[in-house]
Amino acid sequence: MKYENLQHLMVYQLMYYSTACNEPSDGELLKILETSRINNKRSDITGLLLYGGGVFFQVLEGAKSEVQDCYARIEHDNRHHSLLLLVERDVAARNFDQWAMAYTPINREVNQGIESLVRLDRQGVNAGTTKDCDPFVSMLTQSFLSNQRLV
Repeated sequence: MKYENLQHLMVYQLMYYSTACNEPSDGELLKILETSRINNKRSDITGLLLYGGGVFFQVLEGAKSEVQDCYARIEHDNRHHSLLLLVERDVAARNFDQWAMAYTPINREVNQGIESLVRLDRQGVNAGTTKDCDPFVSMLTQSFLSNQRLV
């Protein structure tokens, strides 16, 4: 089977980091999650949203066109600024296949992982063409499962 034929079997994954314009209340976070879950189910997008200390970190996964359209909408959301696209890549399987949008607060361990990924990106490392981020996604998943704070 040629590589082009395998491409449709891959899942597109995108990770970004941004800064909140204002500290959202729990009610505002809940509204963001509810809207995201409805839209993501419709577009067959899964992922994870982390928030804490004025910082959003999100993983989106699904069909490339759907994820890119979703990210384009996110870029124009005035509730945050300074978006930094960290990873765009094709992966063999979803990491968050059970979650239209899982949520967990950012703890110290997760924040250190995000900071490491941001440093790599700013140094010009092309994480989208390597598997260097797989342990990071694994750490995020484990952190989420251990916290299990869903709203």
